[in-house]
Amino acid sequence: MACKSRDTDQHPFILKGKEFEKKENYQNALIEFEKFITQFPEEETGYYEAGRMCLNLREEAKAAANFSKAIELNPKHDSAFYYRGVSLMRRENYPRAEIDFSKSIILNPNKAIYYIDRGVVKMEMGNHEGALEDFHKYLKIHPKDEKVYLNLAMAENSLGHYEKGIEYSTKAIELNNNWGMAYYIRGESYLFSGDTAKLCNDLALAMKLNYLQAMQRVSMYCLND
Repeated sequence: MACKSRDTDQHPFILKGKEFEKKENYQNALIEFEKFITQFPEEETGYYEAGRMCLNLREEAKAAANFSKAIELNPKHDSAFYYRGVSLMRRENYPRAEIDFSKSIILNPNKAIYYIDRGVVKMEMGNHEGALEDFHKYLKIHPKDEKVYLNLAMAENSLGHYEKGIEYSTKAIELNNNWGMAYYIRGESYLFSGDTAKLCNDLALAMKLNYLQAMQRVSMYCLND
């Protein structure tokens, strides 16, 4: 007889697995969740939790298989669709990842992270306009997240909208002025808009914050004297 959904979070195997997870002992957590699956093979919770641990262990294919089983047992499990999308995204299967992220959004349109990850896979597939739409939807829920502003800047740069790229990367810097990548991306906007002086200033700040990718740009554009 399958364990009822309302009881699964309190099952000893689940509780013990969660304790291992808190200690970042994902392998032992997985063992506990798989014990639950053995005892209750028709209950989605075990597959879902096992899938999350497989993601932490970078076992992407095994994670996807567990999430697929959770979805089979509960087709309205928005988080299972989302995490299966993550496993697909990590394996660069962007079209299928977008499908799963879209399904998770249909099931739970108020979960902000679903939009940002769908936006990322859209960018990877060259759909920068679609990515911008998703990033803006995310911002409506979390208006002070520097990471999404930088994603916006990169999408705008890809579309040739460098002034917008500067605007959004500047906002990211205002929210976190110790983020070397943000200075580097704003520098990219300055580069393509023809402002080498501001490019070099931002690259210097990026390098000061140990964003070493800036070094190549410095050698190309800022060592001419």
